[in-house]
Amino acid sequence: MTYVLDSYAQLTFNSTHSFTVGSVFILKNFNSKFDQIYTVLGVPDAYNVTIAISDTVPAGSNINAI
Repeated sequence: MTYVLDSYAQLTFNSTHSFTVGSVFILKNFNSKFDQIYTVLGVPDAYNVTIAISDTVPAGSNINAI
């Protein structure tokens, strides 16, 4: 997950996904700060989705699983 700007993040998958804008998914066992339900706001390509996150971090920061 990479923080983009204004509380948006890009989540990158290791393989292609089938999400579309409006898809809802649960991020679980990734990082307790970010494990929750998300709605896909954008689909830049088959490996990435854009989501809104409630915690702000510096733009361009990588948010890693722990």
